[in-house]
Amino acid sequence: MSVQNDTVSERQAAVYRLYAADGSLLYIGSSYNPKRRCLDHHTKPWWAQVDRRADEWHPSKAEAYVAEMAAIAAESPTHNEMGTPRYVPPAVKAAARRSSRTGELSIAQILSKHGVSRQSLHTYRQRPDFPKPLREGTSRLRWLESEVAAFFAANPKQPGKRTDLPAKQQGEPAMSGQPITRLSREDQEASEQLHATANLIEARWPGEHPTLVRDLRDLVDAIEEESGVS
Repeated sequence: MSVQNDTVSERQAAVYRLYAADGSLLYIGSSYNPKRRCLDHHTKPWWAQVDRRADEWHPSKAEAYVAEMAAIAAESPTHNEMGTPRYVPPAVKAAARRSSRTGELSIAQILSKHGVSRQSLHTYRQRPDFPKPLREGTSRLRWLESEVAAFFAANPKQPGKRTDLPAKQQGEPAMSGQPITRLSREDQEASEQLHATANLIEARWPGEHPTLVRDLRDLVDAIEEESGVS
């Protein structure tokens, strides 16, 4: 396999592209060290097709991640899932399987299924007509899916700009900075990249994209909650 721009920097991170011999784009990723990161791809069934790698360097991992997501959306590599509409973090997949068996929903599943923010859900839960959780006194609350569906059918989300998040909470970190200890490698990587992207958006465009930042951090919370990380 040939490599273009095979250099590594302690400060920079690269967006790397893997191509087949016929020039088709197989995969796009980002890493501080793309050569080492590609070792993880050797077990993929499509790795035998890889003919060359091209690296595109960026000043930071967060900026490389933003560029990676934009490139995936624009260039449609064959084997990427993260960054495409079909990607679902493994922890959320597992939660969906549990829900299909039990008919119960977690907070993260309610956010995803009904398209509401964490702050909106908190507001809804103060209402007397919102369903009660099945088991009180636990950090992993569950609701009956049928009752939640009935509530949102009777109280459809209004279109337009969200106004449910108090200004003082916008831009507030959703993660404590403590190490994540019970996430799978894929979930941890997704969580870190989403968090870094939210930080980059806030730094580059302060106050301009609060909804996007909140949605990114809600997804971080969802991944951690479904993995049992408190």
